[in-house]
Amino acid sequence: MMTEKGEDCSRKGFIRLEGFTLIELAIVIVISGFIMASLSAGITMYRKQAVLDKTDNHIDAVSLAVKQMFNEGLGGRYPRPAGRNLGPSDPDYGIEISAADAAALAIGDCTASMVCKVAGARDADGDGNVDPVLIGAVPVRTMRDMLLSFITSQYQLYEGAGLLHSFTAGIKVTESASYDFNLDGWGRAFTYAVTENLTDPATYDDLYGSIAVETEGGESLLGEPGSAHVLFVSHGPDGKGAYTPDGKLYRACNATLGNDQENCNDDSTFISGLMSLGDNAEYFDDFLRFFTRGSSTIWRPSSSVGAGIYNTNPGRVGIGTDAPTQKLHVLGDAQTGNAHANSYCDQTGGDCLIPATIGGAGINCSSGNTMTGISYNSAECGASPSAPVVLSTNCPAGEVLQGINADGSLNCAGG
Repeated sequence: MMTEKGEDCSRKGFIRLEGFTLIELAIVIVISGFIMASLSAGITMYRKQAVLDKTDNHIDAVSLAVKQMFNEGLGGRYPRPAGRNLGPSDPDYGIEISAADAAALAIGDCTASMVCKVAGARDADGDGNVDPVLIGAVPVRTMRDMLLSFITSQYQLYEGAGLLHSFTAGIKVTESASYDFNLDGWGRAFTYAVTENLTDPATYDDLYGSIAVETEGGESLLGEPGSAHVLFVSHGPDGKGAYTPDGKLYRACNATLGNDQENCNDDSTFISGLMSLGDNAEYFDDFLRFFTRGSSTIWRPSSSVGAGIYNTNPGRVGIGTDAPTQKLHVLGDAQTGNAHANSYCDQTGGDCLIPATIGGAGINCSSGNTMTGISYNSAECGASPSAPVVLSTNCPAGEVLQGINADGSLNCAGG
């Protein structure tokens, strides 16, 4: 009896140890594989998103620095591009080309450092020629040095006024102009395009942007097509048309991919569209930022006090027509109390009447002649009749006046 109890206690008091079967191991491996695959996909997505976020942050930062340069560092102009194929060891790396060098470039030419001048998207200043666009690299060194100079002067002002805490915004702008912010998330330099007229305070006008920005379908993203001031491009994951930090072309622009090549073919039209990675003409993976005029300045106050406003449009203005042929073209009737003009002409510009001829000294015939009409701003005169024609001034008795005939005689009829 004791032996049997001991055996019973042994069976109930100890756990039986056995190994895993092959099926159990397979199930564990499969489950682990699913977990690892999910983690790997999540890490890959995180890394891709981190690159995209870095690109967005840097392109925003460098565009902010250019805005600050315009407002503070350069006194009302945008910086000119720097050379794209210069490395950090080059003394001209990140320095905008001079105004003289930019002016010396003909349309279609590039400098040795790959700053190109191309035909703009429109003739904004109305001189009969399209306004050129300069394309190169962001001039980060020029921007950094000028902003540091500006920040230093502001620091002294704030320090003197006891407002040093307000200086932090300026510090942030200086950071935005650092070399690292000139690179996208893939470590490649942004391309920078700017309307040449807007890089000189003497020719700057808010209306003179000459860069076109369109959707992948060819529709303008601007209120006035072809009117963007400046533009920044990241050439995306494939890097076609982008330059490395040491000034090397990362990958050649592919002319067979329609949408994507539009941002690296060195012309004044750029595309800002949805990402499309298919192996066809719709392929597009670039990131853009651009500036255009902030508000309409088509009407401006005259510089003379109390002189009213004036229209800044360099072309023609149409009322009732979208194809004006003159500075002011009105299709329809125009009503006014008084009209002030040097001449009034027909639609061809000929057969003009000079108001001063009539309203000034007047027009007269010589003594003994009678005016018979006016033609070509002078009197038509004829000899006076030898005796005046005496017309009837009264109707016969019993008749009443019905009217006056063409020769001046009375038209009478019975009452």
